[in-house]
Amino acid sequence: MPLLELYWQQSDPARRTVGWLRMLKRLRKAREPRLLRLSPLHMDVHAGNLVHSASGLKLIDWEYAGDGDIALELAAVWVENTDQHRQLVNDYATRAKIYPAQLWRQVRRWFPWLLMLKAGWFEYRWRQTGDQQFIRLADDTWRQLLIKQ
Repeated sequence: MPLLELYWQQSDPARRTVGWLRMLKRLRKAREPRLLRLSPLHMDVHAGNLVHSASGLKLIDWEYAGDGDIALELAAVWVENTDQHRQLVNDYATRAKIYPAQLWRQVRRWFPWLLMLKAGWFEYRWRQTGDQQFIRLADDTWRQLLIKQ
């Protein structure tokens, strides 16, 4: 929660909306989902952070890494669509000996938190850099959040 609030505080005041504040309050009241399984988290897994080397596939850019619920990491993985996301979660669950339906439910619980993290980070980066790409990504994430409420 502190990171979500930091992004709010450091965002452009003109970009702060009642909806954003309402969601912050809703998440604060609901509290984070309970931990399903503790794991190292990368929090930025996508094709651009995968490097093929002679010794195999490597995951780079660990700047936002930490420990947390594996379901949060799986919620954050960039995939093409829900079917692909569900398959990834099912495959992970099988290998990790977690009930797939239980893991998927936990991944879904993290979605509002994740979308708020993404939107807030994009807002923060836009304010830092002025790069319009970040404001477009923020706007897209806000739209996703409205759909998923």
